Amino acid sequence: MTGSGPAIPAAPRTGRADAGSRLLHGLRVRLALLLATMFLVFYLITAGLIYGLTAQLTQDNVDAVLGDTTRPLAARVLKDLDRGVFPQEFVTLAKLSEMYPKVSAIVLRDAQGNVIASTAPRVTRTLAYRSAGSAEQFATRQIGSSWYRVLTLPLQNPYRRTVGYLQMALNQDHDRSSLARLAEVLLLVGGLGILFAAAAGFFLSRLWLRPAMRAWQQQERFVADASHELRTPLTVMRLNLDLVLGQPDATIADNGPWLQSIEEEIHRLHRLSDQLLALARSGGAAAASRQSAVDLESLVMRVAAAFRPVAEAKGLALHVETPAPCAPEESFTLPGDPDGLYELLAVLLDNAVKYTTAGSIDVCLQRSRSDIRLEVRDTGIGIEPEHLERIFDRFYRTDLARAKGSGGTGLGLAIARDVALAHGGRISVHSAAGQGTTFTVVLPATSRKS
Repeated sequence: MTGSGPAIPAAPRTGRADAGSRLLHGLRVRLALLLATMFLVFYLITAGLIYGLTAQLTQDNVDAVLGDTTRPLAARVLKDLDRGVFPQEFVTLAKLSEMYPKVSAIVLRDAQGNVIASTAPRVTRTLAYRSAGSAEQFATRQIGSSWYRVLTLPLQNPYRRTVGYLQMALNQDHDRSSLARLAEVLLLVGGLGILFAAAAGFFLSRLWLRPAMRAWQQQERFVADASHELRTPLTVMRLNLDLVLGQPDATIADNGPWLQSIEEEIHRLHRLSDQLLALARSGGAAAASRQSAVDLESLVMRVAAAFRPVAEAKGLALHVETPAPCAPEESFTLPGDPDGLYELLAVLLDNAVKYTTAGSIDVCLQRSRSDIRLEVRDTGIGIEPEHLERIFDRFYRTDLARAKGSGGTGLGLAIARDVALAHGGRISVHSAAGQGTTFTVVLPATSRKS
């Protein structure tokens, strides 16, 4: 860290983290309620259809039984009436009841609807009657605490004249009891299903929102780290500027150290803003929109030429090795974002130059049938094993010894990783303290005719 101002601690993130947790918890609750509501609507429709179809099928079955029973009896009764005799079936009502044990009541009425004979007078007395004309008539009637399905069939002679009516009533208490039990089962299953859907929704929403939670936490960490990195040079500049303004009689030479510190912090802010912009532009969608054919060998040579004077100024040798591809029809050309790939190579060489005090830096480019492999090796101070897993995290720096005097922001390797991922590739590191570092980038390539 440059400048004479103090380092500014990062702002606390507890409040934002708690707000994020509350927001995600609220989303989980909403998703669970949404899933439960969707299940409830679907289940109500399904249960209504099941209950309605069952009730309709039950009634159709009862109507079929009544029709199949009543019509043959009506034909025999009408035959006797046409001969002018009392219907033989109604002479002995007890025998008639035995012939039709499932029927609750059989009623014979004259043309005016008056009861002539009935197998169940108690039912007949309260059995409502309404002339059906010349058509069959089905009706559901409640008699006392019982329910009956009634078929009224007009008896017509060959001259289409109604001479009487035959009625049959079938008790439906058992069917209604069965439908009531079905409704109870559907309600019970629906209630349990809603509870299960809510619990499953709450559990599944946790899985669904896990990537969002990770993204939220990464965003919170990024915002906090970025604000800290931006606030630190601003604070240093303000403190140094206060020192300059506090000595109005001092010359520029006297204020030289403070002005130089301000200049360094301005350069740091400019570099940080450039890296933040590069990080924002390194996404997959943005990189895909800028893709073109990139000759990686030529790009490596350009970046190496830019860093060679800096390396030589530190007494370092910078070598570039690009062996020929395995097959003559293959080259080092791949589809990609030239600016992003340039930034990736620049980050790796910049790190190698910064953290190598003696020795050499080697850049090796190799091509296989399916990918292009780029290695940047240095003989620098290396990285401790405990830092290797986080070396590509944004704003992460290993320790003060490595960052001392480098002016680094901890964004370079994060940019390199994002560029590699945006191109469908990967980046890895192999290092040990005091033994140098090797960064390896593997990018997918397509075969191209030479």
